[in-house]
Parts: sequence; C-alpha cells; structure tokens
Amino acid sequence: MSPTNTAGALHAFRRRRDRGVLRVTGRDRIDWLNGLLTNDLKSREGPRACPALWLTPQGRMITDVVVLELGEETWLDVPASLAAALAERFDRMIFAEDARVADASSELTSTGVYGSGAIELLREAMGPDAPGDVPDPSALAIGHAPQNEGRVVCTHAIASGLPGVHVYQAHPDAQRFEDAMLTGRRRFSQRDNEGIRLGTAKPD
Repeated sequence: MSPTNTAGALHAFRRRRDRGVLRVTGRDRIDWLNGLLTNDLKSREGPRACPALWLTPQGRMITDVVVLELGEETWLDVPASLAAALAERFDRMIFAEDARVADASSELTSTGVYGSGAIELLREAMGPDAPGDVPDPSALAIGHAPQNEGRVVCTHAIASGLPGVHVYQAHPDAQRFEDAMLTGRRRFSQRDNEGIRLGTAKPD
C-alpha cells in the first residue's frame, strides 16, 4: 500500500507547528497584498484561500504564503520560524495604505487532517458547528468551535501535496479538536508528512 493510500485509510492528522499565522487588517489590505504577492488576490469575491509567494524585486523568494481572506480580515499562513520577522518586514512595506500586520501565531494555529474523508472526520470531531464543504481548491469555510463559539477556518490542504484539509483556530480549541480526533485516528508526525510528500511527489 502506498503512503498516500495509507494516509487515506487512517485519516491521519498533525498539528502544523512548522507554520505560523499573520493577521492583516484594514480596508486597503487586499489591494496592498495584491501588489506584493504573486497570486491575484482580487480574482474572486468573498472568503477564499490561495497559495502565493513574496518575492524581492529581483525575483528571489522571501517566503511562501497561503492567503486566507475571511471577509473582514486576512490571515497569512507562513513558516513559523519566520513569522515575527515577516510581520515586521510586511509592516515596513506599508506607506499610505490602510493596512496593519501582526504576528498572530501565539493565538492561532492549524491542524492538517489528511485522507479522502477529511471533511466527514472534521464534522465528527466538531459537530454541527463544523465548517461546511470546501468544494474547490480556493474555497474557504468558516465555522465555530463547539465549546466557546471561537472561529474555525477550513481550507483545502493547500501546498501540502496531500488530500485533506487545514483547520485554523485558537490553540486551546485546536487541542480539544485533536483530542476528539484521536478516537480511532492516527496522529501524524512531521516526519510522516515529509515521507508521504516524497512518496507522492511528481517529477518536474
């Protein structure tokens, strides 16, 4: 059985401790980010998610980013080790725009749920307040944590190379969610994730 099929059968999950979250607010944030990142953030309206890169003027990569537009604010999924420095660097790029950037990694985290039944497992763990379907790769669904109405944001497992979803929420809610997932599931380590990504990689 291939690693991908194994992950699909076990519906593995892991806390994405290698990723941090920046929060971007202000009415000009989309226009401002659109001028900095490689993807077109204005190609569709409403809550959405997409991968992007931030490059220097010479075309060198500063960081990879997953952009989550929630409607009233934008979250940037970035490497955790760079989150604080990236928040400061983004902030230095704001001139007259109404935009603000803060490192929200101490408040928000994400869990990867991998396998063909990831959405169903999300609903099992969270109940009726779970985010809805994410029917296309750019879709973003918003729900609430069962215990305290905290916001839960769900996207496809963008840039992971795996089938499944990424679930963003406050740290305490993420722990409760993962505890619920542990019943009959397998916790997925970073090493497992790298192994499966290598096993499913396509040649250039």
